[in-house]
Amino acid sequence: IGGKHHVMDKLFSGSMDGTIAVFQLEPYGYEFEHVWTIDSHKSSVTSIDMSWSHMYTASDDGCIRVWCLTTYCLQRVLHAGNRVKCLFIDEAHEDEETTNKAVEGTEKQDLTVEKEIPCGYLYCGLTNGYVQKWRIGQWM
Repeated sequence: IGGKHHVMDKLFSGSMDGTIAVFQLEPYGYEFEHVWTIDSHKSSVTSIDMSWSHMYTASDDGCIRVWCLTTYCLQRVLHAGNRVKCLFIDEAHEDEETTNKAVEGTEKQDLTVEKEIPCGYLYCGLTNGYVQKWRIGQWM
């Protein structure tokens, strides 16, 4: 299982021993330098996905771990309650996730706009056939 960050030129590879290897991508050739190993899960890493600032890893241990992409430090552990087989990140886009709300006592043409904080979602597929949806908002 692996993933490539769209800005950092890094390749991430999950393993059956629960670790994630980080490789530096080079512009030419097929030999990549191993730069870091993340001791991540107690069981096989089954999926890796990334937002602009975080890496999300899933495992047969039933956990989703959230890692900072610049320090590789663990930020959060989400407990799915079952073995996790796949992840999908739906990142928020500020223009899509904001709404206009009328303030009481104002007419329709004189609206005061309150901006909501953009929110993204993390979806995970479980071995029991269910899909869980996690709101990841500001910490994405």
